[in-house]
Amino acid sequence: MGKWRLSMDPVQEWGEEVEEGAVFGITLCREPVLPSPSTQDPSEPLAESSSTPSAFNFIQYHTVKVRRLKAGTLERLVNHLLDSEHQEPDYVRVFLSTYRTFTTTNTLIELLFQR
Repeated sequence: MGKWRLSMDPVQEWGEEVEEGAVFGITLCREPVLPSPSTQDPSEPLAESSSTPSAFNFIQYHTVKVRRLKAGTLERLVNHLLDSEHQEPDYVRVFLSTYRTFTTTNTLIELLFQR
């Protein structure tokens, strides 16, 4: 069936996105949606309604698109390093561990000061 086959795995590699000077790996993650208090029956306590079996119990999921920077120009890598809004959990550690393989410390410091 190819790439577009529906998967029940909670994490699915989806592909890549190319953007000005950067390549991002795309992963789709299924996450359960917790029922909000507004959808609960007000006559039932929250603890009872979530633990009481019912023919209407089901789990809803939503899909979250996760982008991880895979490759880019040095300027784009540094911009991503300093972008606190879109920061990836391990990016700073990985960048600082590997930058010497593609640039010098002096060049990196100059780029950081230019920002």
